[in-house]
Amino acid sequence: FWDWWRVRLPGNELSLAGLICLAVIFGTARDAAEGRIQVGGDRGEHQGIDHLAAYLDARPLGAIIYDHWFGWELDYYLGQWTNKRRVYYPNADALVADALRQADPAPRYFVTDRDHPHSQWLERLEETGFTPELVFNEARFLVYELTPPAHDG
Repeated sequence: FWDWWRVRLPGNELSLAGLICLAVIFGTARDAAEGRIQVGGDRGEHQGIDHLAAYLDARPLGAIIYDHWFGWELDYYLGQWTNKRRVYYPNADALVADALRQADPAPRYFVTDRDHPHSQWLERLEETGFTPELVFNEARFLVYELTPPAHDG
């Protein structure tokens, strides 16, 4: 009954199922070797993040880094013992609300990727009196230094 599965080769017997498995494995292995499989790679998405982190790390002690997009990747390149404060906010309104309450005079930076939709974040900051100034523009990464609104004493 199972003889139809078998293919006779000179001196060997291979099953048709075995040949199919080998073909699938070979094709997948070739794709992986040529970098066509998405597993295990960022496809250059974070290329240059080390330069971004070096720039931010050179900022003054206690600088506040507002970061919505990079998370642990930026933390990794800033290093375990960084003296910067990287803060995540889920949306522009949350960032603005907290940034207005922040009394610390430390410099503040907003980091983004030019491909991420960040204009609404900058618009919300400007609407509340912050002045964003582009201070880093390398690879895909942008850093805006944020000058807070002047408060009347």
